[in-house]
Amino acid sequence: MSELTTLILNFNLFSNFDVEEVAIISQYLSCYRFQDRQLLMKKGEVGNDLGIVLSGDVNILDGEVLIATRKPGEIVGEMALIRSSKRMADVVAASAGELAVMSFTNIERIKNEHPPIAVKLIVLLTESTLRKLQDTEKALQIERERLEFLLENIFPKSIVARLK
Repeated sequence: MSELTTLILNFNLFSNFDVEEVAIISQYLSCYRFQDRQLLMKKGEVGNDLGIVLSGDVNILDGEVLIATRKPGEIVGEMALIRSSKRMADVVAASAGELAVMSFTNIERIKNEHPPIAVKLIVLLTESTLRKLQDTEKALQIERERLEFLLENIFPKSIVARLK
């Protein structure tokens, strides 16, 4: 069993996969070391790969605004595999570490060569994306409520009503 397979097996993300399935997935991954503050994925570029953080921390930034931090065992860039589109944020290393990358081409290869594993992998990516979207939706709702509270405490009700 490869070192990468052993590492990935320890991630909760792959808890629904057996050792053989993870070993197969590992064959389609390329590993890259990164340095602190290194730009890993650029906002605006068309992305067609995802990364699994193997070590270190990775920040997702929109300009100077920190959107999220990904830790070992978490995925970055999976939206690009669902639909090839421009990246919505920068992915920047928060500390030195390593990333395992899978391209859309390799997802297609897994679909052709190992269909049952591909289905599990696509379900995993879809569930991960949905969880992140739900988390973002909750964060936006909290910010809306905070903004509304601030507006109501700064301006008269008639102005707040017009602003809404």
